[in-house]
Amino acid sequence: MGNINTMAGVGVEIEHAKSIVGAINTAQVSAGSSAADAALVAGDAVYLASVGGSTGVILSDKVPVGSEIRIYNGSATALLLYPNSGATINGAASQAIAANTGAIVARLSDTIWGAVASA
Repeated sequence: MGNINTMAGVGVEIEHAKSIVGAINTAQVSAGSSAADAALVAGDAVYLASVGGSTGVILSDKVPVGSEIRIYNGSATALLLYPNSGATINGAASQAIAANTGAIVARLSDTIWGAVASA
């Protein structure tokens, strides 16, 4: 995933750069208490302003291998992040994203996701 400002700096029009970077969702919500009923991540960069206790989001199995998704939990509650069915994230069934913390998640294979969270 590129950076809009970097692409604009080398002559790519802003609207084209936005389409390359992907969809930004500033209204993502969390839901459920497990991978089975978590809210589907809708965008390439998502922001959650409010996260209910023990709720989460799940990554889509439609995301191409090699793709990155940026997630920012802007709430005061930890967010549970689940990989698609049959996959793991950092070798586990879920990953917690702490309050007021962002993470970059990469789909490394059909069954492996890796996440790096900010400190």
